[in-house]
Amino acid sequence: MPVCLIGGFFFSKSGKQAFWSGFSSIFMLWVIKMLTLSLPNEHLLANRIGQVFMLPESNNNWIILLLAGAVIGGLVGGLSCLTGNSFQKTK
Repeated sequence: MPVCLIGGFFFSKSGKQAFWSGFSSIFMLWVIKMLTLSLPNEHLLANRIGQVFMLPESNNNWIILLLAGAVIGGLVGGLSCLTGNSFQKTK
């Protein structure tokens, strides 16, 4: 998140643009990272984690977990970038 904070400080023009650039970059990063970890083992661990969270019995629980993790990461990245943009406006 420090990278998003610094990026928001130096490169963002508005708060809206800062949030969405931070959100989209971290969202995509998490999706790619989670897919590279989950695809080789055929989503075995992700589906078991879905059982721990009491998701309906399915072989597609990994999709729900992937989206939930990516959205949470995206929100943190977006808010971090927005914070950097706010620091820029106060200097």
